[in-house]
This record gives sequence, C-alpha cells and structure tokens, in this order.
Amino acid sequence: MEPKDDLIEGMKQASAEAHERREADLKAGTARIGGWLAQPDYLRAYLRGGSVLVAHAQATDTLDELAVVCGYVQRHALELVLKDVISLFYGIADARDRLADIRGETRVNTPPSNKARERLTQSHDLEQLLRDLTSARERALAQGSQYHELPADLAPLVAEFVQLEGGIAETFRYPSVRLRVPKNVSIRTHTGVETTLITRQQSFQDETIIPVSLLQSRLEALVNALFWPEDADTGKPIDSLGFELVAEDSHLMGELYAHGEL
Repeated sequence: MEPKDDLIEGMKQASAEAHERREADLKAGTARIGGWLAQPDYLRAYLRGGSVLVAHAQATDTLDELAVVCGYVQRHALELVLKDVISLFYGIADARDRLADIRGETRVNTPPSNKARERLTQSHDLEQLLRDLTSARERALAQGSQYHELPADLAPLVAEFVQLEGGIAETFRYPSVRLRVPKNVSIRTHTGVETTLITRQQSFQDETIIPVSLLQSRLEALVNALFWPEDADTGKPIDSLGFELVAEDSHLMGELYAHGEL
C-alpha cells in the first residue's frame, strides 16, 4: 500500500472511531471537551446556550422561572464579546511591540494600563469593559490602524443589561448582592475601628420586565455583525471589526513564529 493510501485509510479509521465515540457519549449523556482539537468556544457556547434556554422557556411557559438563568447566560455572552475583542486589540499591540524589538525598531504602540489588563481577566463590569474596548480601539486608530466601527447595538446592549442588574454584576447570579459604601465614607465599628460598611440587598426588589427573547435576538445579531457578517443581498461574508482583528492577529502570530518567538 502506498504511503498516501495509508494516510487516507488512517483518516477514515480515525473518523469512524470519532463517530462511534460521539454516539456512545450521546447515549451516555456525556460531554467530551478539552485537548488540542476540542477546546470549547465559550462565546459560541454561551450564545447558543442562551438560545436553547429561551426557546425552552417559551415552549414550556417557564419564562418567569428561568428568567435569571437566561439573563445570566446572555449577560455572560455579552461580557465575553467585550473581553474577546479587547484581548485581540491587546494581543495585536503586544505582538507589534515584540516584532519591533526583534527588528531593532522603536515601539510605537501606547500600551493599556496595568489596571486595564487586570480588568480583562478580573472585572465583570460591563460599562468599564466597554470603556476599555473603546480606548483600545482609539489607541490603535491613533497609531494609524484602520478598523471598522464597533457594532451600533453594542453600547445600547451594555446599557440595558446594566440597567436590568442595577449596576451590580452579580444580580442575575445570586438572590442577594453585596453593597459597599463609597470609599470616602467610613463607618466606626463598636471596637472603634473605621471600616467600609458592607450590606446586602435583595436582587430584583421591584418587578422587573426582562425581554429575554428580544435580548437573545439582539445578542445574536451583535455577534454576527462583529464576527460573521454577511452581505444582505448576496449572503457572502463581508469584512467586519472582528474579522479584521482575527486576520491581523493571525498574521502577526505567523511573523513571530517565523522568528522563532512562539
């Protein structure tokens, strides 16, 4: 048997084995993720999870009962949108700096602050993350880069979720949330020590209308516009901010790899 035939036969066998495993996993109710070929796509997963939840809630008349779960999954999808695009901007700027160092050139990028980098992994504040994203794009434009605008509905979606959660990121996650007195206000305890007062507040103290179906549709449209837009007439893919960033990031990673930096 020729080497080419061996390769084809091996690919067929691997495909058959993968199909058998998937069928066995489906029967057992088991998921299989991780490793080189099966890293989860968190944004797609949360976006699709929101769609499944909303459809189930509507079909079973459980919109009220599942509202916080739908809202949490949708909110997290929006947070992932913000963080994914911020991460691309930061990664591109860092790669450019590394290439400049390799070539003995002067760095021209204005890097994000250390606090901004910390927020990328530690913050859940949608408004602050949106500000960080806007700043990252503005820094890139100031260095001569050309990028599409942010999707028009991004800021309104952030504003709507912030309003629904009362400005507290944990509202959809827990029945009560912690409130802190502003830093410039201190409380003297019975021991004489001044401290910041921590109190708890019930989530959704007043009746709240959550348009879970409309929010899901807007989120899906947002992600499509950002990463997978299509021409309205032809249905063919068109450029977008997300496409530009992914393409540039891949190009820069290729250059770094060529220099033995990856």
